[in-house]
Amino acid sequence: MVSVVILDAETEEILEEPYEASGATNGWEVQSFRLKPDSLARKIIVEFWLSTDDFNLQEGWFIDDVKVVAE
Repeated sequence: MVSVVILDAETEEILEEPYEASGATNGWEVQSFRLKPDSLARKIIVEFWLSTDDFNLQEGWFIDDVKVVAE
């Protein structure tokens, strides 16, 4: 399982969890999501929470080419 968590950079309070997924894929996937306006009005920390269990040991998650852009 993977979650993207947005924290306030000063307080480290969780502002939102804009993405969560679990299960297997057939390869690399591109994911994108919009942040809530409250998150955009401050300095943030983007965290990736990764977890697994002992049931189906595979390669795991790979995170590559992360971008935060203004639109």
